[in-house]
Amino acid sequence: MGAEVNAEVTANDVTDSTIDTTVVTNRAIGRNTTLGGRIWHGMHNRKWPIVMTIAVIATGMAFSLLFDPLTNNDVVHFSKRFLLKHPHIAYRLHHGLIPHQWAWVTPGDIWGTLESSRMIGWGSLGSVYTAHGGFLLPPGLLIMLLPVDFAVQIFHLLVNFPFSVPRPTAWLVLGPYEMAMSGFALFGLDALAEHLGIPQRRRAWLCVAEALALWQVVVIWGHPEDVVALGFGAYAIRALLNKRRVAAGWLLGAALATQTFTVLLIPVILAADISRTSLARSAAGNSSMPHTIWAYTKQVLPILWRAIAVPAVLVATPLIAQPKATWRALVIQPTYPKADHPTPWLALAPKLAHGAVSGGVPRILTLLAACLIGILAYRMALRRDIQSTVILACAFSLFSWPFFESVMVSYYLWPALAFALLAAGMSGSWRIAGTLIGGMFSMLYAFFQPIGKFSMEWQYWIVVIGSLGIALMFAVPRWILRWALPRWGGDREGGRYGERRKKEEGSI
Repeated sequence: MGAEVNAEVTANDVTDSTIDTTVVTNRAIGRNTTLGGRIWHGMHNRKWPIVMTIAVIATGMAFSLLFDPLTNNDVVHFSKRFLLKHPHIAYRLHHGLIPHQWAWVTPGDIWGTLESSRMIGWGSLGSVYTAHGGFLLPPGLLIMLLPVDFAVQIFHLLVNFPFSVPRPTAWLVLGPYEMAMSGFALFGLDALAEHLGIPQRRRAWLCVAEALALWQVVVIWGHPEDVVALGFGAYAIRALLNKRRVAAGWLLGAALATQTFTVLLIPVILAADISRTSLARSAAGNSSMPHTIWAYTKQVLPILWRAIAVPAVLVATPLIAQPKATWRALVIQPTYPKADHPTPWLALAPKLAHGAVSGGVPRILTLLAACLIGILAYRMALRRDIQSTVILACAFSLFSWPFFESVMVSYYLWPALAFALLAAGMSGSWRIAGTLIGGMFSMLYAFFQPIGKFSMEWQYWIVVIGSLGIALMFAVPRWILRWALPRWGGDREGGRYGERRKKEEGSI
């Protein structure tokens, strides 16, 4: 049987010399077994994402249900004095801790999202931004939460909105459901790591690191949309690297319909598609094609219109029914510096009513930075390796979001850290450890700092962004550093690196 399977593997299955042999074996097995065999093989190949998803659910629910009884029994007096001195920690861990009463620790943001999802369950998609749930994203996540809303209404479960409830019974359904959604990102990142040729043992360490990084996002903050959107983005990049441009466009649209920060991935994805086509034309000797903006636009248009169509269809109904509320939620997106962490970019943010601020100039700078990173990724991909360039460019593009954000929360750091861990996994296990340590320090420091402290905005921003930047530097391959730093190669065509590159690849 093994000889028959190996005989099916042809040279066309291997697209890169760095791809692990397990990728080729997986393709062969996928073509020569039944549906049940494919499902079993797929589960076995994704065993670490499955294990880590179960671990996130188990530890998250244990923390939610048992944290308050543990802190309110033997050490109740100490914890009371400690929380009175540090009210920001009480807000982060409990959103209103009730002494001497067994209360579940649930994330406050997820309940407002569930309330907005209820509008869709009642057939009122146009009212999702007027439900007073504070939802400021496209309604993709609201559709995913509909099964939870149906269960809440059928079984008459108690929710934690709009009034605080010590033990909301709906959390027994909502908690495992939204934590299980974290597995989608783990599956997507592991599938992308498999395509990149990362060995299985290193992929296992990557799954553990990614699960540690996203635990805070879904368990403490209750924002599964960030995790799901990044999973769609990972699958979109994998489809593009597999030359499936139509699938990449639809997957990117699903990511945009879930979280708007995935728009930062578009310049990198388009740069990867253009550079791959340019390299293919050069290899075929067809370099006489005109390199104009219109030619590039026609090439990337099939990806762009699919990416725009999915969120446009979902937002069309709220925009027609409630244009003012929809515009405020999706474009203005008010944030409150006194409830979160202000940064130095707050001085450039437009001021709104009730102490809120809008994205404004910082968001424009974020989009410009993503476009510049896409242009740089295009130039680097033409010189060396498309795959490693795309992953690293995605990490830095997502890093521009917290870098320029005027009001920051600790879970804003996770998307950049997720792709940085993936880029580090392509270089070695020790780079994964360095990236994880730097990224976790950044997220924990951002989490435990006092909220609304305008006098600490510079200290907060420098420590958080600096530690995350150091984590990203661990993920940068050595050849990119040699290409970027003049002291390694002079004009990048000469010097030590230039001579070595010409010997390995030939002069471009």
